[in-house]
Amino acid sequence: MKEQEAMRDIRRRSVASLLREAAHTDVLEEETWNRVRQNLRDRSLGVLPGLLPPSGEALVVVFPFRRGEFGRTLEAARQTVETGTRQAAEELAQAARSLGAVTTVPRQRIYRGAPPPPEASPRARLDHRVGVEGDGYLAMPRDEALSALELGGREPRPRDGVFPLSSDAASASWVVVRRGVHTAPGLVLTGVQAAYSHREGIGAEQLISYLGTAAAALRLAPSG
Repeated sequence: MKEQEAMRDIRRRSVASLLREAAHTDVLEEETWNRVRQNLRDRSLGVLPGLLPPSGEALVVVFPFRRGEFGRTLEAARQTVETGTRQAAEELAQAARSLGAVTTVPRQRIYRGAPPPPEASPRARLDHRVGVEGDGYLAMPRDEALSALELGGREPRPRDGVFPLSSDAASASWVVVRRGVHTAPGLVLTGVQAAYSHREGIGAEQLISYLGTAAAALRLAPSG
């Protein structure tokens, strides 16, 4: 089944087990975690979150980043969170568009439409721009995205469609704005956000859950 294929080799792992397997130690520090990440990368595997875990008891998600329906999107999302670069954000937007093309409705073409009226909300105006310029997923500087949303100084929320919600990078870091939060790519990004927001373990569980929901859309998508 398409759903099972999409989830194949995507696993929850404890940080402690990865340390013992890849670094042959129980000590969690920057150097040993980097060894774990390199060991995984040598096997074409990525890990979310990729940042230094809070403890050995924390859970992470290991995934193949060179294959599978989700691999490219997950790896680009990781890089966008951890680097905030334009290149990472643009790669993520493209990966999300590709994933959206092989899942169920809403199809990407419905994001194109007549320009909103002058009295339209900031969200409606940004949605139109994301549809026209990004076919549903548009990379842009974080400050520009927040300014377009006119959030009044508050931090973005999941419904605002900005990924990632926050960043430790410079204020000029890049994000991806998505038109549909409840599309399959939107669910994947929501899960990745959860993995970074709740790094003690529940975030990894939530990411797996969101991936499972997105995988069901893959199973139902028409072939060809």
